[in-house]
Amino acid sequence: MAQKAAKPKRAATSSTFVVNMGAGKKVAVVARIPYGAFIAEVRKAKDFTDLNELIGDEGFMMKSVKPLVTYLDLPQEKFASLIGVSARTISRWDDDSMIGVLPSKMLLEVDRLSKKGIDTFGDADLFKGWLQQPNIALGDVAPIDILSEPYGVELVEDALEAMEHGNIM
Repeated sequence: MAQKAAKPKRAATSSTFVVNMGAGKKVAVVARIPYGAFIAEVRKAKDFTDLNELIGDEGFMMKSVKPLVTYLDLPQEKFASLIGVSARTISRWDDDSMIGVLPSKMLLEVDRLSKKGIDTFGDADLFKGWLQQPNIALGDVAPIDILSEPYGVELVEDALEAMEHGNIM
């Protein structure tokens, strides 16, 4: 009689899973949240449920995402386009303004991408420079300019992954 595959069972910490491999063998797998390069608030998240709670109904405060915004050094119009709001809306924000759920989610994705890029290049300034340069794999468009497209983060991430595997991008 065929055995059913065991569902992963959550252990005491919310980011560790215990997987029953059969024959009495168990493996502990730690799931790490790949966020927090610049948005320090999310470093305490253990899983996506924690991220949902951190974002809440109103998103992050501007001061929480400011280190990422400063790092990207985008003009206000480009920043507005990236997060899907108007430049006028951004001009009204102060450090304590809630930026909304969808802009928060977008900035989380850019934060994740930034972490991956910094890990790939080994240096934040090198990655930032790469973001600014036209890229053949991205149609001779700078990665920073693609981020605001519907699948921009994924396209830039694909280019980074290709580099990690030895392709020149």
